[in-house]
Amino acid sequence: MAFRGQSSKGRQYKDPEELFRDLKQKTSPGLISHQSEMIRRYVEKHQQTTDVAFQLPTGSGKTLVGLLIGEWRRVKNDERVLYLCPTNQLVRQVVDQAKTTYGISALEFTGSQHNYSSADTLTWESCEQVGVTSYSALFNTNPYFSDADVLILDDAHACEGPIASLWTVDLYRKSAGDREDTSKAFLAVASILRPLLSRDDLAKLEGTATNYEGWVDMVPLTSLHSSLGLVQKTLDRELTAKKTRFSWSLVRDHLEACALYYSHTRIEIRPLIPPTSTHEAFTNPKQRIYMSATLGTGGDLERITGRRKITRIPAPDGWDKQGIGQRLLVFPERSFPEEQTKSFIDECATRYNRVLYLAPNDYVCESVADHFRDELAVRTFSARQIEDSKTAFTESSNAAAVVSNRYDGIDFPGTDCRLVIFDGLPRGAGLQEQFIAQRMGARTVFEDRGLTRIVQGLGRCTRSSTDFSVVILIGDELVRRFARPDFRRLLHPELQAEIEFGLSESTDRDSTEELHENIQFFLDQTAEWNQAREQILDIRDEREQVKIDYHDELMKAVSKEITFQELMWSGQFLDAATTARQVFSLITHRKLQGYRSLWKYLQGTAHWLASHHKQTPSRDLEPARQCFSDALRANPGIRWLTGLASEKSQPELDSEIEATAIICRLEAVLDRLKTTHNREFDKFVDEIRDGLAEPDNPKRFERAHADLGTLLGYDAGNSDADGAPDPWWLVDSTLGFVFEDYTNTKTKPTLSVRKARQAESHPKWIKAELQVVLDDAKIVPILLTKSTCVKEEAMKFIPSLRYWEFSDFIDWANRAIDTVRSLRDEYPQAGDSLWRQSAVEAYRRDAISPHELDAKLSRLAKDAMTAV
Repeated sequence: MAFRGQSSKGRQYKDPEELFRDLKQKTSPGLISHQSEMIRRYVEKHQQTTDVAFQLPTGSGKTLVGLLIGEWRRVKNDERVLYLCPTNQLVRQVVDQAKTTYGISALEFTGSQHNYSSADTLTWESCEQVGVTSYSALFNTNPYFSDADVLILDDAHACEGPIASLWTVDLYRKSAGDREDTSKAFLAVASILRPLLSRDDLAKLEGTATNYEGWVDMVPLTSLHSSLGLVQKTLDRELTAKKTRFSWSLVRDHLEACALYYSHTRIEIRPLIPPTSTHEAFTNPKQRIYMSATLGTGGDLERITGRRKITRIPAPDGWDKQGIGQRLLVFPERSFPEEQTKSFIDECATRYNRVLYLAPNDYVCESVADHFRDELAVRTFSARQIEDSKTAFTESSNAAAVVSNRYDGIDFPGTDCRLVIFDGLPRGAGLQEQFIAQRMGARTVFEDRGLTRIVQGLGRCTRSSTDFSVVILIGDELVRRFARPDFRRLLHPELQAEIEFGLSESTDRDSTEELHENIQFFLDQTAEWNQAREQILDIRDEREQVKIDYHDELMKAVSKEITFQELMWSGQFLDAATTARQVFSLITHRKLQGYRSLWKYLQGTAHWLASHHKQTPSRDLEPARQCFSDALRANPGIRWLTGLASEKSQPELDSEIEATAIICRLEAVLDRLKTTHNREFDKFVDEIRDGLAEPDNPKRFERAHADLGTLLGYDAGNSDADGAPDPWWLVDSTLGFVFEDYTNTKTKPTLSVRKARQAESHPKWIKAELQVVLDDAKIVPILLTKSTCVKEEAMKFIPSLRYWEFSDFIDWANRAIDTVRSLRDEYPQAGDSLWRQSAVEAYRRDAISPHELDAKLSRLAKDAMTAV
């Protein structure tokens, strides 16, 4: 007769190490010293801690630490333990590892809940085995596992998406790939927004503006509030996509506690921080254990999970210097232009068997996959195809896994894949993060998150001490980031050394074959590579990782931030306003200026809602207006704050607002022209200067004049239409400059009546032909000329025409270009509030900003020219 067996639950092991010694089916020889140390810290101090996080580097055995603590609690306390992974593939990997390596029986729960084994469910509910499932199985509107006692969140940083998505309604203009079709709902909500937006913003939403790509904004709640009921009715009717409708069911009655973000392609409705306190499957367990290689120090894990305090158990001694595995980092753009870099990437995709391509967004992902498949005959795999099983990919040759915004949850250890192509600086896929980082100038608050994505992306193919992989890094922002010593110091010393070595070895190469030769040395682990590896270790030993200086403030503020969101969710708006003020008072660092602006806006919104719902003694809106004024002063780049602020127009503030508008546009220009090398920037500048040097060639001069405006951050254009002006430089729908380039004066030195009338009428043409410009906009007509004479009969036609003498314009243009070049040298990335402030000061000083340029060009043509 076979052994019937008895459950081991209830046996009183004093600690997980004692339990591990009793697991006779394990093939693992035993716990490593650092694993034992982390477990002992937990047992001694944190058994009753509701939220505790382990920082264990990749390859350090954190899976065993988590499983063993979970199994110990199950056996000792009769607790239901649920181990969460980012993907189903990792669920299977953890279950297999638990059984075959550690001797721990674990239950796999993947796929549809309807297909879960009832026997397995009963076994888990009876506390007889640890259950292993994905984040999405817990974070949904009807979680299957609603009564766990302990949750263990592996790769905890990866829970950001699944948690946020539960309270996020994403509407897309067009369906694509596996994404749900929400196009009807998008168009319906967009129609509600139209009357609420400025003409500039409406043009960007509809895609008729010249600079709408990559742009995102938020509709202030005070403007949207009267339409919230219509939004509810519209989405109740038009939203049919199943998953999105589930999220809608959670937020529809809490729209006052959410924000609405929009771009040309997408609308996103969500709260600032996920209200996880309302999700009992996550909050009811006695303990949540988070495990990650990168926990951060600025409260980002708390913001992601909506938990006020997560106690951290730091990495053990020794891991602060030594990394996991070996990496050769290659930066082809340090030596080669764009086309040659693309050819190099193609060669890598076809030469090195299997490749993991990390794309920054869906558009790049789809275009790269199409190119690899159709033009290079490389077999491609999507994230969805490899999430359930990697086997088809790892058993293929000449294959590429091409994934978008997936820097974690997909592992390729050993020989699975030896080459990663890391394309572009990792950013959050959501509009909220883009808005806060870029528009609010608060990118610093996402520094932890950005570092985590970079570290996780670099480590996709180095999962243990014996792994080694090549990582090819492309994309101007990403390479520029790695080239900055101040950024590298935030990273692990060994990673700093790998980056420094990679940058040095990738610079001033004559041919891509030199890079291929180094890659082959590395993949073959030759003597040449071993010597290079020693150099990396020498650099590593000289480096130290530094802490971000403002993270203490962010960590102190995070519990108040979560309290604010919970108060907003429950409709306690006056208390929420008080809490927002407390957050603002805690974040004082100058690098948090953009984040301070956000919290002043949120405080003002809470005050406004408290007044609207009669939660204040009087319905006085002045406290809200004052908060919006403070928010505007902290961040003049948010133009819609001017309509909410209490004070009337002030010249100094107006000047800063106008300057910030073109500085934000300048950031996009610098990103497009790239800053890791000078090739494209210098080419564009040379074309401008060469064109301006030919005033007798009207077409070339006008094109250069328009390009100068673009370089400076104006929305510049030109038209060949009959009667059209020469270049125009717009700030927004309310302000701009329009030029008459009367520079070819060899044969006609005197301004004619026809030219005078034409120049004076240019503002009318701008308002009539450019839909974005308002009828009451201030459009300043400017005559750019060498001429000093005008026909006497023409004087009456130029009452407001400004005069800009040609040589003065050329001098000003050269100084302006030099100013941009200097700012470019210091440019970190879009959304840096300190750089923006510095740029605004430089623009105002050098009369490049709209207000100062308008003042510089105050001289009228009728006063500057002689009538003849």
